[in-house]
Order: sequence, then structure tokens, then C-alpha cells
Amino acid sequence: MYELVRAGENTYYIESPSKMGLFVEGGRAWLIDTGNGRDAAKKALSHIEGQGWELAAILNTHHHADHCGGNALLQSRAGVPAYAKGLCAAFCRQPERGVAFLYGGLPPRQFLHNRMAVAEKSDVQDVSKAPLPEGLKMVSLPGHCPDMAGFLTRDGVFFAADSVSGEHVLQKYQVTLLFDIAAHLETLAMLEGIPASLFVPSHAPAVSDIRPLARKNRAKTAEVAELVLRLAQGGSTLEEVLRGVIAHCGIWQNPYQYALARTTVQSYLTYLEDQGSLAMDIADGSAVYRKA
Repeated sequence: MYELVRAGENTYYIESPSKMGLFVEGGRAWLIDTGNGRDAAKKALSHIEGQGWELAAILNTHHHADHCGGNALLQSRAGVPAYAKGLCAAFCRQPERGVAFLYGGLPPRQFLHNRMAVAEKSDVQDVSKAPLPEGLKMVSLPGHCPDMAGFLTRDGVFFAADSVSGEHVLQKYQVTLLFDIAAHLETLAMLEGIPASLFVPSHAPAVSDIRPLARKNRAKTAEVAELVLRLAQGGSTLEEVLRGVIAHCGIWQNPYQYALARTTVQSYLTYLEDQGSLAMDIADGSAVYRKA
């Protein structure tokens, strides 16, 4: 774990629970994501210094704690700038707001103290201000969260962030965190056309061909959408649908997993309503969904 893997002439990644990427040019290293906390960041910095490179900047694919959790330590030690796209940059600067966005309101105190959910605050600017080196390109990857981005290097290596989940994740959790189902499906289709020779998802093995995994993610998304539709179409509240999804998928029943599942089920209900499959009404003080 945390070994440095060479993926191209100028491109590397660090094998870890949430993979970190490196693009190196002229002895300067651009670090793509910083892992889930200080320990991951220390290991990344150890690799960078061990190779005799200088850390140039941090590029966060998005604001979730397992991708920007090491920002604060690296910025305090190396004094480097960090960048992310749009809303993700803002949520890295104010992580409590990112958690509130995920939760749909002020979350319980135990949620705010969960380091899986809340990263340390870090100074992250919009990636539009980043002086990216030649040979490193940002690609928008909406769906998992607003303003998620991936990075394509001139070596043909694409850091795909959380645009796809690994097969073991799909089998174990089934309902993976999604903010915008339609955008997620568009991103999966777009991935198949990216001119890369190696794809490095954050939570799945690196592969030369992303299409089989993209198709498995698309199939799982359709399966969950069908489950939500089946649970909702007779006239059900969000909580009733959520209870059915949790029971069917065997989702861990703790506050963090509950919040992720609720956010994602709400996103599926909105998607199905936008598709014309469901209609939502207010009855007896609750939002009730039924077949359109």
C-alpha cells in the first residue's frame, strides 16, 4: 500500500485507498488529490522528496474528505497552492458547508466530527486560476458531485476520480453516492471516448480500457433506478423509499451511510421525476412520489 507506480514517462500514481496521481515536469510535481488525511499526505510527500522532486501544486478532483484530506498538512509543510473546480474549491475552503450541502441542512454534531466526512480546512482556489503545465489537461466529470474534475496527462494517463466505482464497490454497496444521475450517465458515456491508454479511477484498479467498468456502472445505475421506481410508484415518501433501498441493499445503518444513501435516493427520485416516470405531490405534510 502507498507504493509509487510509474504510469508513463512523466506520470505516476500512488496506490492507496484513494489513489493519488503525480505529473512531473522539470523536477516539479503536480499532485492530484491528497488522500484521506495527514498520514496519506505524509506518504505522498515522502515519495516526492525521495525522488528529488519539488511539489509544485495540489490539484483536487473534488472536495470529498478522502480526496482533499491531506491538503492542510501539505500546504503547511510545503507552502504550495491548491486548486479544484468551482464549488468543490469553495467546499475545500469551508468543509462544513460541503457537509451541509451533502446532508441537506445542518448535520448532527457526530457527523461534523467524522473525518471520513469532513476534511481539514485548506486554501483551495478555482482551477481556472491554476498555471497547469503543458501536457496536463482538466476534464469535467459531473455526477458524483457538482464540479468534479479528472486530469489527462500527455502520457495518455487519465485520472478519473470517482466517475466510476470498482466492481467490488458496486457489489458491496450497490448504492454509491451520486448527486446528479443524468450527469453521471453522461460522464460514463464521455469516459468511453477519452483518448487515454491508462485510466486511473480513485477506488478501482487502473485499467487500459475503461469501457467494461463504465458499462457495469451504467448497469448498476439502471438497476438502482428501477428499484427506486418500484418502491415509489405506488405512492411513497422519501423515507419510505429510503427504508426500502436500505433493506434491499443491506446498507450499513450508521449516520454517515444513512446520509449518503438519503442524498443519493433523493437524486434518483429527482431523476425519475425529470424522466417523467414519477410525479411528486405534497400530502399530509410529506412529499409523496407515485407513478406519473
